[in-house]
Amino acid sequence: RRRGLPLTWRVAVLAGAATALLAGLTLIVSYAIVRNGIYEDLRRSLREDAAALAAVYATGEGSAGGSLSGPTGGVVLQVYGPGAQLLAASRPEWETAQAAIPPDVVMGAGLVPTPWSGVLLGRPVEAALAPFAVGVVAVLADPSYIEETLATLSRTLLLVAAALVVLSLLVGYLVAAASLRPVTLLARRVSRLDPDRLEPLEYDGPRDEVARLAETVNELLRRLAQARDAQRTFLAETSHELRTPLTSLRGFLDRAARLAGPAAAEDLDDARRVTATMARLVEDLLMLSRGELVREFSPHLVDLLQDVARPVA
Repeated sequence: RRRGLPLTWRVAVLAGAATALLAGLTLIVSYAIVRNGIYEDLRRSLREDAAALAAVYATGEGSAGGSLSGPTGGVVLQVYGPGAQLLAASRPEWETAQAAIPPDVVMGAGLVPTPWSGVLLGRPVEAALAPFAVGVVAVLADPSYIEETLATLSRTLLLVAAALVVLSLLVGYLVAAASLRPVTLLARRVSRLDPDRLEPLEYDGPRDEVARLAETVNELLRRLAQARDAQRTFLAETSHELRTPLTSLRGFLDRAARLAGPAAAEDLDDARRVTATMARLVEDLLMLSRGELVREFSPHLVDLLQDVARPVA
């Protein structure tokens, strides 16, 4: 039979595989939830900043600089005219045509506040646009810090998942060993049985699968004991039934050998030899019926001519 891992280790490996699967699913779900949550917070902050700036530009009073809630204040402000042309930005490099949000997006934002995600100046950008009286104001932020945070979070989650898998292997082994201990005890008790001592196994545990296994083994032992007793009874009765006629036959042959002449002596000796062999077999059967093994040394010198060649001929 092909060798494999012990059952305890197979259960531990299955527990580790299940934990690894659950840990992987948890990692994916957690990553998605955290990522969506961070991006949603960023977009909400950008929408609030765009609305605050639009209110300032609409009234021409006050300043929104102190109320901007963008990430660490690292936002870029842009102002677009009625024709969706970029008029000004809070940083010079964001006033170029390559840094402008697509005109169709700006035109749509002239009617209703609009979020936008894209790439400007070769970097990813999250933006919120809000209309005011004569144009559109846009607040832009670089979300790259989110990816760095998520990368750190992913590494941490992977380490935690690996630790959980290793821990699950250990715990799975301990749990499997504890769960299989009753089976191990039953196996040890079965190994101590022999054909002459087919005693029922003792099991005082709960009524579970192991209890059903013990009941099945005890039922098998009961049937084996019945079969053994029936076999011994048959052998004993057969031996006794054969013993009597063989004894009589030996007596008849002994008397015939004394009364017969020399012509019949050889044949009678062969018959007496066969009868003696049959008597030994009957005695062996009788000992087996008592559950004893034939161990005594019973020498019998074989005459090749009389015992082998002549009967075969």
